[in-house]
Amino acid sequence: MTGADKNADTRRRAALPGTLWESHGAWHWRVASPGEKARKDYVLRMPYTGERIPASASTRSLAESAAWRLWEGWTRQADAGTGAPAFTVNDVIDKWAAHAETYYSGGSKEAADSVRGMRLFRKMFGKRPVETITHPDMIEYRSALAEQGYVRTTVNKYLGFVKRMFAWALDECLVSAQAKAEATAISPLKRGRGNVAEGKAVAAVPDADVEKTCAELAEPLADMVRVHRLCGARPDEICQLAWDCVERRGKVWAYRPGNHKNKHRNKPRVIVFGPKAQAILAKYEGDGYVFSPRQTVGRSVGERWKVEAYQRAVSRAAERADVPHWHPNQLRHTCATEIRRRFGIDAASAVLGHTLGLRITDRYSFEAAEDEIIKAATPAMVKMG
Repeated sequence: MTGADKNADTRRRAALPGTLWESHGAWHWRVASPGEKARKDYVLRMPYTGERIPASASTRSLAESAAWRLWEGWTRQADAGTGAPAFTVNDVIDKWAAHAETYYSGGSKEAADSVRGMRLFRKMFGKRPVETITHPDMIEYRSALAEQGYVRTTVNKYLGFVKRMFAWALDECLVSAQAKAEATAISPLKRGRGNVAEGKAVAAVPDADVEKTCAELAEPLADMVRVHRLCGARPDEICQLAWDCVERRGKVWAYRPGNHKNKHRNKPRVIVFGPKAQAILAKYEGDGYVFSPRQTVGRSVGERWKVEAYQRAVSRAAERADVPHWHPNQLRHTCATEIRRRFGIDAASAVLGHTLGLRITDRYSFEAAEDEIIKAATPAMVKMG
């Protein structure tokens, strides 16, 4: 520690607002926060771990440091000359939502998901100055998500949105590096750790159920489902399929969606149609969208299918067909599973358009993984087992 640091420490300790006191073996701090008249008691905690600081002469300096972190968090956003109010958590969430709407454009659901994921965080901490958010607060938020009944992957997803928001807010000078560090140091929940439910993997839908469902749909919509099953597209990608985005090149046709999940990452997305899909698509050759609700219900609706309407139509048809409920995104898993079984995981990854490695593809085609294990183990076990 330099001489200047020592002088600063001495000055800060002498001027620490409020009163430090011991209770039940831990350090407490009684103080009126900026803008408040009444004093309140705060349990002082270790940074990152969130554990209470045990009360003893040797830990007093840790308690003072913790108190100063809280105090500086309360006051950092206030302008000493103008008395400008600090940013609240609500303020930062609102700014993040506006940013996400633009940043996650191009067919991605990330913007809507991030806003949805912030609801509980806003409810718990929305009125507080954003600089007062600490690592223990993040632990409390993670626990609250689990108590709300969210599965582990959703808890981690929503936790990730908050961490991402704080990282963005630091770049935008809305929070300090200390606040960002406090909010982002929390770890995601690991499988089998903690009292939180595990979600069920999205399964492939049997082709027999798909065909029974198609029999309950109007022909254009049934053909849309069949093409979706053959190409492994995301639901939004099949809904926005338009002829001006399709390049016909010999044995395969290449479809490049105008909007897609990874557009904001500057990643390409190409969906390939083989002969079976081409034969279905050729029935609807023309201009504009290949599949449109106007083909089934007339001109009173929009030109393209919305994902929600597509999902409802399939769900209702599955119910009429008396098959187990399934949703269009499962067609992507069905396609991936078949391709992986026949041609390997690399081919499945290319068809699905995964840009983050085979680990993601494995989630979509996990049912084929057992076949690969059995195939790889067979030669050895035939000889040895």
